[in-house]
Amino acid sequence: MAVIRIQKTENYTVMSNHHLRNLNMSLKAKGLMSLMLSLPPEWDYSIGGLVAICKESHTSIRSALRELEENYYLHRERKNNEKGYFIYEYTLYEMPLPHTDNQHTVEKYAENGHTENRREISKEELSTDKLNTDRVSKEKNKEKEMNDILVYSVHDEELFELYKDYIQMREEMDAALTPKGLQMLIKRCARLSKNNVKVQRLLLENSLLNGWKNVFLPTEREIEMASEEIRDDLKGLFGLE
Repeated sequence: MAVIRIQKTENYTVMSNHHLRNLNMSLKAKGLMSLMLSLPPEWDYSIGGLVAICKESHTSIRSALRELEENYYLHRERKNNEKGYFIYEYTLYEMPLPHTDNQHTVEKYAENGHTENRREISKEELSTDKLNTDRVSKEKNKEKEMNDILVYSVHDEELFELYKDYIQMREEMDAALTPKGLQMLIKRCARLSKNNVKVQRLLLENSLLNGWKNVFLPTEREIEMASEEIRDDLKGLFGLE
């Protein structure tokens, strides 16, 4: 029988076990959240900053942040900076935020003492609540339709995640894709790459890296700078020696 012993040091972080025992989250998301909780409050929690201290790529970090958001440990809010440009501010919570679509989360939140004072809700608030519910319902329907399109059209796991990251990037740019727009994007990628999955990955990675609202063929210089694994595919695609 294997025995694991832990040699503890004085340099440690105290945090809640809740996210570590959440069976709905991947080990990657749990690890990223634990890392973020260990950082000082004044640290800049940007995606670029997290990439700088991790082995994972921008794509992997975005995927883990999205998972934390889906499990209500992370709240994202769009704000304008001093120059008038919009930015996203992320707030991380050790306990998941209460949410009507996750009764288990609400109950666990209440068990730990995070309860709100009960009061009578006005008709105006009820009306607003209904509008918010309708909006959330539409957003969920759109999200499901987008996911169904990806499941039906994209069969490579890495390419699937790149499309998810691209969809999120477009939302952050206030230029969200529609289901029809996503279908057109998938067709464009397939056409430009002549259905070469590795080339499609490169097209999306370039768009994510540069913040482009579309996908474009690489230049000859970019082809030469590409990894050896894909360089031959690109040269064959463009008829280059």
